[in-house]
Amino acid sequence: MCGVNRISPRRTTFWLEPDITVAGLRRMQRKFGWPAERLGAQSLTYAFDFVGYQGGQRTQLVSCEVKPTRKPVDLLVALMTMQGNRLTGVKQSYLVGARP
Repeated sequence: MCGVNRISPRRTTFWLEPDITVAGLRRMQRKFGWPAERLGAQSLTYAFDFVGYQGGQRTQLVSCEVKPTRKPVDLLVALMTMQGNRLTGVKQSYLVGARP
């Protein structure tokens, strides 16, 4: 055995991602009137945690990713900003010190 499996008894952990995903889907439906049949708890490519589709569930109009803390959210935003800058030719990120 290696890693955390060697610890006995194992620590019990609670993963918030499924709860946040369900809450996000509910909010999309209740607050924003998104039809339930056009919501998904996982994107077709598993890249996002919940999505809102255009009719026919082919085109994602809303893609949402759940992160457990602020640090991975900030990293995701920085990576998305840098990729967007590369695609659009923008030379400088609006996030100071953003790096992959």
